[in-house]
Amino acid sequence: MALNKTRIPDQLTANRNGPHPAHLRTGSNFRSTKTVENAQCAAKKRRCTGFVPHRAFNPIPNPCPCHEDAPVNAIKLRLLATLIVLLGLSAYANAASELRISAEQLADLQQRTRVVLLDARTPEEFNQGHIPGARNLPFKRTFQNLSKNGLVLASDHAKALLSSIGLKNGDDVIVYDGSNMIQAARVFWMLEMYGHENVRLLDGGLKAWQSAGLPLTQDTSPITISDYAPNINRGAIKTWADVQDAVKAPDNYVIIDARDGEHFAGLKSEAHRFGHIPTARNIPVNKNLTGDGRLRSIDELKSLYGNIPENKKVIVYCSKGLASSLEYLVLRELDLNVGNYESSWMEWGNRDELSIVNPTAASDTELKATIPTP
Repeated sequence: MALNKTRIPDQLTANRNGPHPAHLRTGSNFRSTKTVENAQCAAKKRRCTGFVPHRAFNPIPNPCPCHEDAPVNAIKLRLLATLIVLLGLSAYANAASELRISAEQLADLQQRTRVVLLDARTPEEFNQGHIPGARNLPFKRTFQNLSKNGLVLASDHAKALLSSIGLKNGDDVIVYDGSNMIQAARVFWMLEMYGHENVRLLDGGLKAWQSAGLPLTQDTSPITISDYAPNINRGAIKTWADVQDAVKAPDNYVIIDARDGEHFAGLKSEAHRFGHIPTARNIPVNKNLTGDGRLRSIDELKSLYGNIPENKKVIVYCSKGLASSLEYLVLRELDLNVGNYESSWMEWGNRDELSIVNPTAASDTELKATIPTP
């Protein structure tokens, strides 16, 4: 599934979306989606092909602006353009099911091609032993201040962070952690949110790597600083205003709470209010995992989320946008249109003007939406 990258509308002001657009648009690093432009004749740099594309994913040939009399077989060119489009659509259709990679596949991939491996654990854990070739990007650094809220790192800070580890926009990235993949999923989500198109998760993380008998190392490779360019994917990040709109339009949206049942039921809370967002359904994040800490199969996940219509948009949340990052990835695998509410319950539960459902205090007639466990 292709990433939906659009400019954050100017009318999304701080008054409507809180601090979110402002903190993402810090500095000059906020960029709108890049489009394919009708450049001047390609012959200036290389042999002219006789046509230039209109825009991305629609490469219907036009006469070259400075080579209009070039002999061009329009039929062949159009057939070729159609084939390119079909192949591209096929690649994007398969992309969603390729967001995970096994330890054995990763080991083979490292032997054949260049891949950037990111370890989402703490620096101390990384230094004790990591997968050969890995670079350290602690998941906590994706937050502005994890102890206070779930706000994602601002674009200028994200640029500095990703450049400091030598990441380039076109790199093939694989992320892992040492526990239940939630930390790695947070890094995965931030990268997709900032427009990185080639990122996957190591299924089972470090435990799966070691279970496959593959080695660890304490050695690190030198890093060449890069010039990473964040490009905000607005569809991947949701604000309280987006969630409020979704609550008012249940025919168009599904809201999923990735917290455990006690938090959903209002028995526990990190915020000063207890309960959940109205219309939300509860799918605890651990339901997405098998007993050995790997992601469930696609068929099992389809069963878990099976009653979500494909034409509905999905918003996931948890306490601070951490656990919900894993459900964001899972729903991307299922080819659903999903976004992660970055501040999640820590924001919603602390804003008294936003409505909540508290099942522990609710009447018997109040709807409590749930999804059956497979």
